[in-house]
Amino acid sequence: MRLFKLFTTAMMLGLIGLFFYENASVFRTDVSFNLDLYIREQVTWTHPLYVVLLLAVLLGFLAGVGVMLKPFLQMRRMLGQERQAKESALAAGRVPALPPAEEKSEDRSEPGGDAIEQVPKQ
Repeated sequence: MRLFKLFTTAMMLGLIGLFFYENASVFRTDVSFNLDLYIREQVTWTHPLYVVLLLAVLLGFLAGVGVMLKPFLQMRRMLGQERQAKESALAAGRVPALPPAEEKSEDRSEPGGDAIEQVPKQ
């Protein structure tokens, strides 16, 4: 199986390399850009097509990574704020209010496996 994966990967990379080799003249053509803001004179510059394609792929990749990491960074920021609030509460001598934990006692269960509800004491 390893040999098959290696052979398939090498064949795919070879096909990709062949594609770029056969189209090298197309990728080397210059693409001209004109910027005219009607404030100053018109600005013109040229770049090869492969540079424009690489910049577009790089910008798309960076935008995708940014969108992917946004929820992670927001959660990390919230956890940091929560941790800081707990530390400041402990430093001030207060204990932060924690939600009550549910307790289940196994000794009061019925034979069917369902636990009996405990009535709170008043």
